Amino acid sequence: MGRPLCVVALAGLVIFSASVPGWALVGFGARVGFDYTTVDAERVSFPLGSGTVSLDREEIARPLILGATLETGLLPMFDVEIAGEVAIKKYEFDYTTKSDGVYFSRVSALVTLKKNLLSFPPVAPVMSIYAGVGGGLHYVTPVISRKLVEDKLGDPADVLEPDDVIEYNVRPGAHGVVGLKLKPAVLPVGLSAEARYVVKAEGDFAEPGSHLSVYGGLSLGF
Repeated sequence: MGRPLCVVALAGLVIFSASVPGWALVGFGARVGFDYTTVDAERVSFPLGSGTVSLDREEIARPLILGATLETGLLPMFDVEIAGEVAIKKYEFDYTTKSDGVYFSRVSALVTLKKNLLSFPPVAPVMSIYAGVGGGLHYVTPVISRKLVEDKLGDPADVLEPDDVIEYNVRPGAHGVVGLKLKPAVLPVGLSAEARYVVKAEGDFAEPGSHLSVYGGLSLGF
């Protein structure tokens, strides 16, 4: 193939790719980032049953996020993203005579409607800014706290077992997102950076009722 023909073929591919609506594509992706949420440290002594117990728990901050996504154009004006992710952070605590480390964990199933607000350059756009709204279910582990100890245990001699904190509680939530995507029209691979703010039902054991997540993503579109 001669050079002029290569140039024509490449130009045609660019124009064709730019003319295909984004909602016609299906994309798979992965993302990694952090929940910018904090559960304050707790240091208390309080009566329990026939005696007194103490609890010293460190602060829980910035759980690591790992997630996977499926994005498709089920609606002509919006992209629909279905995502699953986990956020996890290990923290240490001392309870009376017991010292240990446990994990705070959030597992989420999310659905988000996204819409491009701005794409540039106008012909064969490479970069776009978008926003969206959605909802989901969040499965959150309880946090070791005075409330949990009082709920799970009745006496200082009782042992705080891992099963007391690894059970998940379901919290429905709503969220909004804003993001920036970099995807050349002729390539099936895209990069993105996104921020998501979630408001959900507060937990019974110090689990936060809202959180901000910031993460980067890699997607493969067809």
